[in-house]
Order: sequence, then structure tokens, then C-alpha cells
Amino acid sequence: MPLRRPQAVLLAATLLCVPAGLVGCDDLGAPLLYADQAPLDFGASLLGEPQVRTLTLSNFGDGRTYIAPPESSGEDLPFFTIETQETFPRALGPGESIEFQVQYRAETVGAHEARLSFRSVQALLVSGGGGGGGAGEQVQAEAPLPIIVDLIGVTLPPTRVDQDGDGFFDLSDGGDDCDDSDPE
Repeated sequence: MPLRRPQAVLLAATLLCVPAGLVGCDDLGAPLLYADQAPLDFGASLLGEPQVRTLTLSNFGDGRTYIAPPESSGEDLPFFTIETQETFPRALGPGESIEFQVQYRAETVGAHEARLSFRSVQALLVSGGGGGGGAGEQVQAEAPLPIIVDLIGVTLPPTRVDQDGDGFFDLSDGGDDCDDSDPE
């Protein structure tokens, strides 16, 4: 029985991938990683109040890649928590995404920054174009540069309340009103 044209194309593509020792043809294209929020800005929040944002890392390219565990750095890193259900290294095929929950909760007032980076753990396979190698030969190129997401948050002091309206704050609120329930 003769092969129909679409099956023949699929078979030819599969045969090209197998000799190169690849898992599938998705490995032949170039991945294109994209973080949906860069920087990831938490805005301003009150001291001790957590804020959570979702960060999505997607592969918009036409090739599969393998993502290493995210790397984080920065003096203010203890104020940021990064969570995901994924295990790493994680295969990320064309059109696939990974979600991360990032929480910001500072214990000191002020601006805070940290950095989160994602990188591929494999070199890319590209077609050679001469220059010593045969045309169409698969050669390894360096892994793409990492995707960097700056994490930014500002923490404000808690709102002070003048309970008795006399313009002075309670001692426990950093003020000098020893009786904040008496307006006199």
C-alpha cells in the first residue's frame, strides 16, 4: 500500500532526527524563552503585608529546551520567595509555559530588589553552513543567554492612627501620647 504524502513527510522528518541522537524533531528548532513580566514590580505595600505575583516563563520558539532551576541573587533576596510545582531540569517544548509564584514580604521599610534568572541547560543544535563542516550538518552552539527578571518592591511603614484625634500618636505607635484614648 503506498504511503500518503503527509505520512511520508512525517516519516522523513523522523528519520532525520533519529541519526542525530535527538529525542524528537522539536529539538531541531530554536527555543525562544520569554518572561511575561520583566521586571516583576510589586509596587508599594505596608510592612509585613505579603504580595504575590505569578510569573510565567514561556517558549515561543520552534524548538525544545531544558530549563535549569531558577537562580536568584541579591542582597534583598530574603524578602522574596519563589515557588513552583515543577522539577528541574524541566523540558519546555514549543508553546509550553512554566508558572512561578513569587511573594514579596519585607521586614524592613524601604526599596528592595533581587534578581531571578532562567537558563537553558543544553547547547543548541544548528545547521552548519560550510566553513569546514558539511552543509546541513548539525553542530552545537552555545546555550542562549539567560532570561533575567528583576524583582522590585517598596515597603512602607504601617499606617499610624491617632485614636483620640489630638494630633499625637500612642507610645506603642512610635508617638508620644501616653493616653491615646483621651483627646486632652
